Order: sequence, then C-alpha cells, then structure tokens
Amino acid sequence: MMSPTATSAAAADADALAEVELLQQNLAKVQNLTNRMTGILNQFDSRLVRLESSILPIHKSTQGLTRLQSNIDATLKAMDTVRQHQDVSTEDERIVMAGPDRSDLRPYIKTLQRLAQQLAYLQKSDLRSSRDAVRDMTHMLEVGVRNLLVIFEEWVRDESIPVDAEDYSTTGMAFPPIPPTPMNRLSALLTALQPLIAPLPSKSYTPPSQLYTSHRASYVSASLASLARAAESSLGSPSAAGPLGAMPYTRGSHRAGELIDAAREMASVEWELAEALFPSSPSSSAGPIPQDVFSAIVSAPLASAIQNLQHALLALVRQNTLRHVFVALDVYDAARARARDWGESVGKRRAGAVDGARENEVAALGEKLRGVGLRSFPEVIEEIKARGARPDMKTAGVSELTYDTVNYLRELPQYASTVEPLLETLGDGNWHMGQKVLPHTGGREAGLDGQVIFERYLRDVLSALLSTLLAALNRPTPQSTISLLSSLSYLRRQLIESPTAPSSVSLTPHPTDPPPQDISDLLGAPAEDDLNRALRSARQAYLDAVWRPALMALTAPQAPVKEKFARLNDEVDALERTHRVGGGGGVVSRDVDDQLRDRLAKEAKAMLLPAYATLWGKNRGGEFSKNPQKYMRYTPEELEAKIDSFFLPQQR
Repeated sequence: MMSPTATSAAAADADALAEVELLQQNLAKVQNLTNRMTGILNQFDSRLVRLESSILPIHKSTQGLTRLQSNIDATLKAMDTVRQHQDVSTEDERIVMAGPDRSDLRPYIKTLQRLAQQLAYLQKSDLRSSRDAVRDMTHMLEVGVRNLLVIFEEWVRDESIPVDAEDYSTTGMAFPPIPPTPMNRLSALLTALQPLIAPLPSKSYTPPSQLYTSHRASYVSASLASLARAAESSLGSPSAAGPLGAMPYTRGSHRAGELIDAAREMASVEWELAEALFPSSPSSSAGPIPQDVFSAIVSAPLASAIQNLQHALLALVRQNTLRHVFVALDVYDAARARARDWGESVGKRRAGAVDGARENEVAALGEKLRGVGLRSFPEVIEEIKARGARPDMKTAGVSELTYDTVNYLRELPQYASTVEPLLETLGDGNWHMGQKVLPHTGGREAGLDGQVIFERYLRDVLSALLSTLLAALNRPTPQSTISLLSSLSYLRRQLIESPTAPSSVSLTPHPTDPPPQDISDLLGAPAEDDLNRALRSARQAYLDAVWRPALMALTAPQAPVKEKFARLNDEVDALERTHRVGGGGGVVSRDVDDQLRDRLAKEAKAMLLPAYATLWGKNRGGEFSKNPQKYMRYTPEELEAKIDSFFLPQQR
C-alpha cells in the first residue's frame, strides 16, 4: 500500500499530464485556426491585388478628368478676364472721343489709364482673338493721348511768348522762367502722359518733349532776334564819320558781348526748366533726359545768333580790313573773356558733351577771330599795296587809302594788349608773306618782345603806304603829285604832329590795360625821317609836273614872244583848273599844312616869276603884236597874286 505522500505526487503528475495534453490539444486547435486565417488572408490579398488591378485604370482616368476640369475652369476664367478687358464701355468710348475738359483733366486721364491697362493686358496675352480689340483700343488711346498732347502744346505755347532780350539786357533784369503754377500743370500732365504713351507705336503721336522743345526753341530764337540784329548793326556803327567815309571804330561800342551774355542767361533758364520737367531717370528708356531737351532747345537758336554775328563780322572785315579789323579784335577779346562761362552754362549741359568741349560756339568764334587777327597783319600790307592802283589814288586830294591807313595806325595802339601776343605768334616780319628783305631791319629776328614786334609792324605799315604813294612818281601827273603832297602832309600832321587818336577812349576799358601810346612814339624817329624824305620827293615832283610846263613855255628858245605869252596864259589857266578841282580855294589849300603850302607857293613863284618878269620887261611896249593886251594878260604883280590865290588857306 502506497503512502499518502506518494499518492498525492502521483495525482499531481496525472493532473500535469492532463493539462499538457489539453494544452497540446488547444495548441493544435490554435494552429488550425492560424492556418485557416492565413489561408483567408491570402485569399483576401489575392482578391485585393485583383481589385487594385481593376481600380487603378479607373483612378488614373479620374485624375485626368480632374486636371481637365481644372484646365477648363482656368480657361473659362481667363476667357472671362480677356472678355472683360476686350469690352470697352460705351461711356468710356464717349469720354475719349469727346475730348478732355480743360478745366479738369483728371476724369479723362483716369479713363485713358483704364484703357491703357486693358490694352497692356491684351498685348501681353497676344491672343489672336484679341487683335481686333487691341486695334480698336490702340486707336482710342491714340486719340486720347493726342487730345492731351494738344492741351500740353497749348500750355507750352502760352508760356513761350517771346520777350525782348534787348530790353532785359539793357535793364539788367533776369530772364523770366515759366511761373510755378503753369510749371506744376505741365509737370503733372507729363507724368500722366508717360504711361499712356508707353504701349503706343511711336509714329502715332508727337512726343511731348518734341512739342516742348519746338516752342521753347522758337521762344529763344524770337527773344534774341532783336538783340542779335542790334549786335550785328553795332559792328558797323562807329563813333564818328571820318573824311571819305573813313570811320574810326570806338573800342567797346559793339554789342556782341551783350548778345553772348543774354544768350547764356536764357540758356541757363532753359536748363532749369528742362531739369524740372524732364528729370534724369536711371533707365534711358524711361523718357528724354534734360541734356537732350536742353540741346534741342538752345543749339539751333544760339548757334544761329553766334554764326550770323560771325558772318556779318567776317563780311565787314573782308570788305575793308584797314577800317574794320578793330571790331574783329574787340569782339575777339569779348569772346575770349566769355568762352569759359559759355562752356560751363551751355557746352557741358548739352547731350554728349565731354568737359564742355562740345559745341562751344563762343570759343569757336574766338578762334575764328583770332585767325582773322593773325591774317589781318599781312592782309593790311597787301591791301595797301593793292589799293595803289585804284581810281581814288589818281585824283587830287588825300586818298581814301591814306585816310584808312592813318586811322588804322592811330587806332591800333588801343589794342596793343591783344595785338602784341598775336604778332608774337605770327613772328617778326612774317606779315610780309615771303618777302626776304624787310623794311625795318632787312631780316627776321626770333625771341623779340611783343612790343618791339608791334612797333616794327607799325613802321612796316607806314613804309608800305609810303611806297604805294610814291609809286605815283613813276608817271607823275599834276593831279597825282597834288594827291601825293596832300596825302603825305596829312600823314605827317596826323602821325607826327598830332598823334593822339581822337577816338582813343574805350567805352569798356579793361582795368589792366595801360593807356595807349602815341603813334609817333611807336613809329619813332625813323618814320619821321621817311616821311620827310617822301615829302621832299613829292614836292619836287609837284613842281616839275605842275609848274615846269609854264616855265618851259616862258623859256622856249626858238618860240616867238607872242607864242610864249599865249602858251603861258594857257598854262596859267591849266594851273587854275588843277588847283581848284572840286571848287573852293584849291586842293593844295585844303589838304596841305600851312608850312608846306607856304613853301610850295614860294618855290612856285621862285620858279616862274623871274623868267616872266624878264619876258615882261623886255616886251613891255607890246611891239611884238598889234594887240598886245590879248597876250600880256598879267603883270608880274598880277601873276604873283594869281599864284598866291592857288595857295590861300582854307578851312579844313
């Protein structure tokens, strides 16, 4: 028999085995269930794969339909937007075509702005269906812009009524700009026009800058016209008229400097206006820059005024260098003094200008006149030589060439500060153009002081005149010898005896200019000696040409007495005609100085009266003719009185 303990253990083991067996049974059941679930899931997976393969094409088709729907919606929306931009309201069209209300442009501008926005959208979309709408809108916008430009042009024209620059220059008033209120209106309208113009073809409208520059250029031109004419007239307006039309020019009497100053001041005003209305933009395509506008306004009017002045001046100098070179020298000084300011105020502000070097009309005028001054020195010498063959050199009295040369020599020292540097540039003696032997030294010298060259030039001018005058002695006639005497006497009186020019007071003296020297001091003793030698030659030629024929009539050895008296009477008549050419007391009496006239009278009487007194004394009884009174017309005393009458002093 088993013990209770052993029995309990055996029972426990039996229970454990039973539980294990139960667990195994349960595990087998679970495994069966798992296998069944795995099979079911595998079936589900197979079905899902089959389902996915069936649904995927449908899903893809649905996505395409969704995109198509989105595209259709976007297209419809875009079409609606295009349709809205294509449509122009009847009211807007009526407003555009009717034109703006000049008292209030804002509604009209707003309408055009809407139209410009619609047009910009359609142009950007570039749809074929919108082409008709683009064409119609462009036309309407062109009409509207042109209407605004008409108003802009009217406003500019109203503010561009010409003024008289001569009045402003004379009174010293500043030239008027466009007043602030009109300027604000113009600026606001320009600002509104810029975006409206952008979508339009350039040929469909006139740019506002072009309208502005056209009227402002006309304004500048018309405003300067009166002063420009006055400046041109002043070039040939001397202080006083000299004999035979020889007119000494008074330094500073021209108005060229006044014209240049007025033109520069007007240009400064136009620059300020251009800067205000057409300010510079970072983008060159945003519109015209002020330099372009400024150039378009001032270039033509200012260039025209300066060039017309230059042409008038050059024509005047070409007409008679001796008379008119002084105004060229004077304007040259004025141009030099103003060229820098012109470059700053006008040149540098032009489009494309570099350091003000572009289109400096005043500097160009100065350079042109500098050339005129340099050429004038040889031209004066050549003119003096060439004019020796003119008709006025063949008549009695002081020749016009002599008057002109005397005025030239007396006036030129006023311009010493201008002339001396020019002569230094030209070089000593180079005014003789190829002549190797010079009148003053016989050769050229380098490195001479300007004043020395100036004095040599003056002496050479006088030398050229004396040579030209003395050329009359090659074929002397009574009239040519009287003209030579008159001219030489006038030269000595004007250059040696009273050398200070009556017109030597400058209207605009430069503070650094020294007082002009007397021409006699500049010419020096050699010139006086040359004049005296010329006078001696002229005096002898006068006696030979005018009085010797009468002496030959008296002393003809083979002639009968009656013929001698008859020939003498004819010669006295000829002498009277010669000495009284032009009426009055005689050419010699009018043009020859008292000392020379008295000497001529004494020498003429000394030549003629002794021979006549001898002939008269031998034939006092009149035996040589039945009618001696017919031949013995003058007693010696009467003949002396007759000769004296040819030399009576006359009021010059």
